[in-house]
Order: sequence, then C-alpha cells, then structure tokens
Amino acid sequence: MDPGSSAEPLNPHGALDRLASQRRGGFANLRVAQALADAQVRAATADLADLSPDDVSVVMFGSWARRELTDGSDNDWAILTPEGREHDDDVQELAAHCRARFNEDGKAPGAQDMFGVAFPWSPLAQYVGLDDDTNTNLTRRMLILLESVALSVGLRARSVLDDDPGAISGTRREGSLAATLSP
Repeated sequence: MDPGSSAEPLNPHGALDRLASQRRGGFANLRVAQALADAQVRAATADLADLSPDDVSVVMFGSWARRELTDGSDNDWAILTPEGREHDDDVQELAAHCRARFNEDGKAPGAQDMFGVAFPWSPLAQYVGLDDDTNTNLTRRMLILLESVALSVGLRARSVLDDDPGAISGTRREGSLAATLSP
C-alpha cells in the first residue's frame, strides 16, 4: 500500500457524503439526480421483470449508472445476449419494448448502433486486445465495466462468467453489470 494512502478502503459513494458535509448546501442538485436515477431504475426493473428472457440482460449506461440522471439525460440502453440470440423473436420483442419505453421524448441512444440494440456478450471477453477487437467492442466492454446498471438479469445470464470469472475483468465495481453477473 502507498504510505501516503489511507488504510481505509475507498468507498466512492461515501466520498460524496464526505464532500457534502464540508460544503454548505451539500450538492442538492446531485442528490436530486441520484433520487431520480434510483426511482427510474426501480421502475424500469419492475417493468422489465416479466418481459426479459432468462438468458439476457437489459442494461443502462451513462447517467443512469452514475446516478446523475436528469430530465435532459439520454437513455443509453442495450440488451446483452448469448451468441446467436440477438436476433431471436423474444429478444427482438424485448428490444421493441425497450425502444417504446426508453426512446421517447428525444432521449433515444445515439444513431451509431452502440446502444439501443441487442448484442452478444461473448465478444466482449473473447477479443480483448486482439486483432478482432473493435472500437465498438472496446467501448461496450469499458462501459459495462465502469458505467452500467443492469435492469434485468436473467437467471442463466447471471452465470455468464461462471466458466471464466476473470474473463472480462478481475475487478467488478459494485452496481455494475460485471458485478451483477459475477459468480
């Protein structure tokens, strides 16, 4: 351990509380965004509970995961599937439901097919840094590791990393999809 570091482990959620205690007003706007994000995640999770096949996950990225959601935030979402399932009827029905729910009021994800689609999770671990790794794959992998929240995690999707628990990363941030999916 770095001798200049605190012996106490860093809790990123606690850091905001410590800063707020030193600042008059305590980051009221951020607290409102956190409450909105928490409420929206709960509502979306409940909405998707009976719609998601047991081998896929609906994931939100960005301000949803950072708990910085505002009325002006876009809705970057994706559906993670096993290889070959991304075009199946039940997954496409779920995608249609997600488009209807999340793409309203100009809040649709960007048009580059990074989000707002179903895609297989296996390439995220399979092509790490190899010739077949793409910018899209790298971006998705990093966002899943660092900035994602799962709204639905099917029973079989929970074990996606069982065969190789370190496949995507050795560290899993609490609340991220990687943490949700880890054994």
